[in-house]
Amino acid sequence: MIKRLSVCVCLLAAVSCSKSNSNSSPTTPTIVNVAGRWSGTIQYTQGETLRVDDAVAMTLAQSGSTVTGTWNTTTGVTRQGTVSGSVNTDSFSGNFTYNSTSAGGFACTGSMVVTGTVFSSGNLIWSSPVVVENCTNPPTNVTFNVVKQ
Repeated sequence: MIKRLSVCVCLLAAVSCSKSNSNSSPTTPTIVNVAGRWSGTIQYTQGETLRVDDAVAMTLAQSGSTVTGTWNTTTGVTRQGTVSGSVNTDSFSGNFTYNSTSAGGFACTGSMVVTGTVFSSGNLIWSSPVVVENCTNPPTNVTFNVVKQ
């Protein structure tokens, strides 16, 4: 009986060791690739209630998880800026610069903190609660909804 018990213990130890020393390694999550040209809409609120929808284009470059690029409206009031931030498996966080001209002809410059999702279907939705700029009445509730070209 003791001999059988000893054999079972040895077999269990061998199986346990072989499983813990397997050659499998944890997989590293894949960082999403957002490099390329994107187009779609930029939506924002101007003033208390005016909801604006303009066409927008973005050109993004990526090195590892770091994203840089430019964006600009292609309809409506000319708005443009740069993109800098980082991505992971399905999301983005970073900063956009913001440049436009006010109705009075003044240069409005600023920035916005942008976060959002990158969908596997090839579109992204990134948003910012407010543009911090040097002009009064900055855009709020800004959303970029674009698809890869």
